Amino acid sequence: MAVVQPNAALAGEKLGDVQRALDAMVAAGTPGALARVEDSGRSWTVTSGVADIDTAAPVPREARFRAASLTKAMVSTVVLQLAAGRRLDLDQPVGRWQPGIVARADRITVRQLMNHTGGLADYMAAPEFADPLHRPVLRMGRLRGDFQRSRHQQVSSTPCSPDG
Repeated sequence: MAVVQPNAALAGEKLGDVQRALDAMVAAGTPGALARVEDSGRSWTVTSGVADIDTAAPVPREARFRAASLTKAMVSTVVLQLAAGRRLDLDQPVGRWQPGIVARADRITVRQLMNHTGGLADYMAAPEFADPLHRPVLRMGRLRGDFQRSRHQQVSSTPCSPDG
């Protein structure tokens, strides 16, 4: 997934620049790419490549991507940019920014969340966050072979269609 900073001047030839950048990613080996730009109530979506390498189906404009661990790097980058711009203090409690969301939010700082020392439980261990691609599907008490996956098998970052 590409993240593009919005700019009021982004139109016409700038949209072409985004398209060329995505096309270059695909030419370099990425199966598919999508960029959505939002600016002052306007939005543009640009795609390149394929959503499915077996069928060569193009990336749909409404495609969803599994961001997985990439999310941490993206969020951290934005948080550090906000801190550099003095719009956020890393040593403030997270409760200032997300009241009622995090347990003990008055005692855990943004910095602690970012370096994983805030004392929060591993959410990945909670059943409600289990990845459906890694959960065995039971049918009549037996595993269906077409849904069996190794826990260590890598999940593709190729986009998936909106319905799955």
